[in-house]
Amino acid sequence: MLPKNITLHFLPPYSPQLNPIEHLWSFIKRNYLSFKRYIDIGEVMQSGVDAWKNINQKIVKSIGFS
Repeated sequence: MLPKNITLHFLPPYSPQLNPIEHLWSFIKRNYLSFKRYIDIGEVMQSGVDAWKNINQKIVKSIGFS
């Protein structure tokens, strides 16, 4: 049962602009993962790990997170 002082707002089925992680994922793809030729899946995975390790608080704030 939902308390009277809470109102639910349902998001559209596809709304990446309302999902902050989409902005981070887009940044990672644009700056770390695209325009490269990968030899195997291990290289793709390692590239993703390296990209994630390079993300810092300054980058996160610059792409729209509070």
